Amino acid sequence: MKIIIKLFSLYLLILIIIEGSILTFIDARNFEKSNMKDVAKKSRVIGILYIVITLVLTVISKFMI
Repeated sequence: MKIIIKLFSLYLLILIIIEGSILTFIDARNFEKSNMKDVAKKSRVIGILYIVITLVLTVISKFMI
């Protein structure tokens, strides 16, 4: 478990925030335009969870090292 947590660095955090933002804002908007409301909602939730989980694991990794 410690090995996995040590992998969370600043670069990974930036990458995941960008990826989660794309899921949350861009993809969700495109899904709504395509009349796929349920997929848009899932995309937003997954994007936000992706960012939050990565932030939590990054904070944990900073305190464990």
